[in-house]
Amino acid sequence: MCGIAGIIGGNNNSIQTLTKMMHSIKHRGPDDSGVYSSEISRVYFGSQRLSINDLSPKGKMPMFNEDKSVAVCQNGEIYNYHELKKVLLPHGHKFISESDTEVIVHGYEQWGTKIFEKLEGMFAISIFDIKNNTIFLCRDKIGIKPLYYLELNGSIYFSSEAKSFSSLEDFSFGGNIDYENVNLMLGFMFLPKSDETIINKVKKLLPSHYMKVDLKNSSISKISFQKYWDLKNSRKKFANNEITFDEGVEKLDDLLQKTVSSHLMSDVPLGVMLSGGLDSSLITALTKKLSKSETLTFTAKFAHKFNESENAKNIANYIGTKHTEILIDTKDVSKNIEKYIRDYDDLTTFDGGLITTKILCEEIKKLGVTVLLLGEGADEIFGGYSWFGVSQLPYSFLPDILKSAIYYYAISRNLTFNPQKYYSYWNQMFKSMHNSDTFRKISNMELITQLPNHLLMKVDKATMAASVEARVPFLDHKVVEFAYNLPREYKLKGNIYNFNSSNEKYILRKVAERYLPQEAVWRKKRGFMLPMGQIIDSDISKVKDYIFSKGSISSNLLSKKQIENLFKETSIGVMKMQNEYLIWRLFLLEVWKSEYAK
Repeated sequence: MCGIAGIIGGNNNSIQTLTKMMHSIKHRGPDDSGVYSSEISRVYFGSQRLSINDLSPKGKMPMFNEDKSVAVCQNGEIYNYHELKKVLLPHGHKFISESDTEVIVHGYEQWGTKIFEKLEGMFAISIFDIKNNTIFLCRDKIGIKPLYYLELNGSIYFSSEAKSFSSLEDFSFGGNIDYENVNLMLGFMFLPKSDETIINKVKKLLPSHYMKVDLKNSSISKISFQKYWDLKNSRKKFANNEITFDEGVEKLDDLLQKTVSSHLMSDVPLGVMLSGGLDSSLITALTKKLSKSETLTFTAKFAHKFNESENAKNIANYIGTKHTEILIDTKDVSKNIEKYIRDYDDLTTFDGGLITTKILCEEIKKLGVTVLLLGEGADEIFGGYSWFGVSQLPYSFLPDILKSAIYYYAISRNLTFNPQKYYSYWNQMFKSMHNSDTFRKISNMELITQLPNHLLMKVDKATMAASVEARVPFLDHKVVEFAYNLPREYKLKGNIYNFNSSNEKYILRKVAERYLPQEAVWRKKRGFMLPMGQIIDSDISKVKDYIFSKGSISSNLLSKKQIENLFKETSIGVMKMQNEYLIWRLFLLEVWKSEYAK
């Protein structure tokens, strides 16, 4: 795991610029760094390394093939690199390390861009094919690892984090705010555009895509994009392979064991982030079964009524892990908010989990753990959210537009204001999911918007800020393909969603019965939110100072009266909660601006 950054079509100052860009992401890889530069081709890129597999100097990046005609930097982990290496060796490729990155080097030599679809894991990759004067940038199938790019003055800058572009002298990072995208974020909690940010010109490479940059006479001559993997195509694999429910449970259990086993690959200490919910508990149980080392688990503990640390402790005791509770004081969140938001450079999501995860990981790192397994992704692929169930309610007689509106309100768990505006945008996205099966349409929406733009960005930024690598076994593409192609009734038990008992993620719960106590398996999902009201109230003057500051982003979005009304103490119930959501989002926006619009 590491961070990568680079410049294509650079100039005489590119080495100095690249040095600054890499320094801005040093937290992603504090153990080592390496740079490739070609004044002839005007290509410059490098890596900040977090040593996890092959801790020797041989694992240093950039990595090259035998004649140094291919150079590669990578951020991530390739879980099937041993298998690929066995395939490549008979073709005469010579390996000098045990690094997974070297498989990309020789795999590109052997298969060209076909290597991308063969890779199993999470990754953002840069490849310079020196003989053909071509650069490739590639992102993993699900979008677990981010890759940003910026086209500016005839050059392309790229990085694992957008903050690298704040190093550029001729680009105003915090002064290029895209207010249309900020508006979308206020309504959705995250930016639903997978290739954009709230910063004009700063783009994200889409998951399962690669960018090809052709050079001619040291200048960029052509830029093209290619999708190398499509989840919908996996239906062909499963079309003539119908299985019974019991067979599905067996296959899923076997697949999860193989996936977790591959994710345990590490030469440094590894742990599991355990919330006490079904998903992280199952990952913990499988880790305990498959790991040769003691299983370490970590949980955040809050002193408020939504604290679920007791459930996590009970699971840890049941499974037999070495468990650590990390206390999070809400007063410290407001006090140190600038530090936390500085790590979250493009502010893709307002999810308070980005802060709690960062605090957790800082403490976990102090305890000597560098790799964490998480339970993210199960809800999205096995139908764990309420709107999966709402889609099955008996209202087929309703007009499509009304049904679509109902789905929207089910997903809008954190909706703030002017819902009609956001519904219109959401409805366009929903219609673009070309699938006659509503349940599968919703799965597509979650995988294309929610995961890469919200949950995975939160996880990557928060963990890497503490120099900790997060792994998400449920989002291995084989698990995603398997879940996507299961019959709907295997994931949601019954035709009508049950708001009181757990009939969602049904097949996953049946697997979990083999490893966890019944009460933990069938406990109804409880959404957890950072206690934003408490944080706001703990330092209300600081919050107001930011939001009402001169030239604030908030003043470009709402009138002064609208903002003042948010702080009125007369609001109660749902209105109070909605006001807190919006205050929180405006607060984070203003803190972000203060950090990056300097």
